[in-house]
Amino acid sequence: MHETKSIIECSSLVLCKSGSWKWNIKEETISLSDGWKRMLGFTSEEIKDHISEWIERLHPNDKFKTLKILTSLKKDANQHFDFYYRIKNKSGSYCWMNCYGSATEFDDNNTATIITGVQQDVDDLKTSEEYYREVNLRLGKLSENFGGGILLENEERKIFFINQQFCDYFNIPVAPEFLLGGDCSNAAENSKHLFKDPNLFISNVNTILENKVPVFGEVYEMKNRVILERDYIPIFEEQRYKGHLWIYRNITRFKENEDKLQFRLHFEELITKLSAKFINLAWKDVDKEIDEALGMIGNFISADRSYVFLFVMKVSL
Repeated sequence: MHETKSIIECSSLVLCKSGSWKWNIKEETISLSDGWKRMLGFTSEEIKDHISEWIERLHPNDKFKTLKILTSLKKDANQHFDFYYRIKNKSGSYCWMNCYGSATEFDDNNTATIITGVQQDVDDLKTSEEYYREVNLRLGKLSENFGGGILLENEERKIFFINQQFCDYFNIPVAPEFLLGGDCSNAAENSKHLFKDPNLFISNVNTILENKVPVFGEVYEMKNRVILERDYIPIFEEQRYKGHLWIYRNITRFKENEDKLQFRLHFEELITKLSAKFINLAWKDVDKEIDEALGMIGNFISADRSYVFLFVMKVSL
């Protein structure tokens, strides 16, 4: 419980100070989220979808480094980026940002066409790289110790954090760092086939996202017989929705032990009930009661037939 609370606290910190962006290299346009614009003091109408809106606001000492990193992604589609820069806000002051993400779409030549990323405000927390690195490291360590799958999305359903265990649960063959900034809008639809009841899974996801209220302890069985328990925690800042956290736990062994215990308890109740019927039973009714008892036991264990063996032991004196 303590680890879950810590994960939620870290997730809230990440989402409330973050914004996402998607750069279309061929069209030289960039889609900046409302969160990205708000952290610089702008409204959604004040910044247009063009790469110059971002680059021209960079600190002169950070502009070359930023352009070099982004340009390199065009040539090497397999790398991801994680760096820091200063950017000018609406008041004219520079503030520190952490930027991370990767190329997410490619052409037939495996050349990056879309680069997606996240911008994290670290200026008012500590004007250095260390604070956010500590928060990000803490969230990563918490997820490792937690032992479950974690997915943190912003209000636009872009990935802000995802761990390896989540990727393993959903058969995602990509390292978590390459998924940062990716779009999760169709993630549930694309993974519903993994579940025993895909319609229930996708229906509940859609309902949860629409209601935006915490949901804990939902249980889903996958086709590979793994049983997952899911929590959903929406994250708000001053009543403004910032995103949400999905937590998945593998409870297969727990459910198996629980089912075994329930079976044992119910079987003991049945045997006790049957035993009571033989107390003071007349001999003429024994065969009938045995047949009924065997039928009840057969139904309980889903057997289609039962046998009674009579063993006679001869003792020679």
